[in-house]
Amino acid sequence: MLLVRGVRLPLNTPRPEAEAAGRALKILKIRPGDVAGTGVARLSVDARHGRPSLVYTIGVRLKDEGAELALAGSAPCVALARHAEYRPLPGGAPLQDPPVVAGLGPAGLFAALALARAGYRPLVLERGPALEKRVAAVERFFAGGALEPNANIQFGEGGAGTFSDGKLTTRIGDELCGFVTDTLLAHGAPAEIAWQQ
Repeated sequence: MLLVRGVRLPLNTPRPEAEAAGRALKILKIRPGDVAGTGVARLSVDARHGRPSLVYTIGVRLKDEGAELALAGSAPCVALARHAEYRPLPGGAPLQDPPVVAGLGPAGLFAALALARAGYRPLVLERGPALEKRVAAVERFFAGGALEPNANIQFGEGGAGTFSDGKLTTRIGDELCGFVTDTLLAHGAPAEIAWQQ
């Protein structure tokens, strides 16, 4: 899949996703008949310089994968999508005890998932309570109640991100970020997490 970055549209553009996809095809200088599919890979709002605009990265999948390779880099804003499949390397020796994962935050959840998919039965340790009890404890604290040492913003099911503003942001550029997003989507996360910033 090709990524066409920096497709800018005014905020009031009717049907902005279709317009952005059309502009991406013009940048690539290809006909709609060559395209297997398009979609929003990323969307942000640029509010600098007094004229807010929508800034899209459009994913374009061509019917001919060879043509994708030829078009990659054809313009500064065009690149091949990097999306690696997650394939953990197996260990060299059998484990006598289950592996232990500390914490039920995002890193702990994904570590446990990777171990489980590899055939292990990880033991996950979390010092805080289940989400419902944790949310209640945090709400009491925000309302002026006492801080509960094991049930607060930092500790408990979901990790520190449970009380964030809802954005999933990473700037590491790792090819495995797609694995994380795909896993979240497969378990019911809203589709927008894949592209909205």
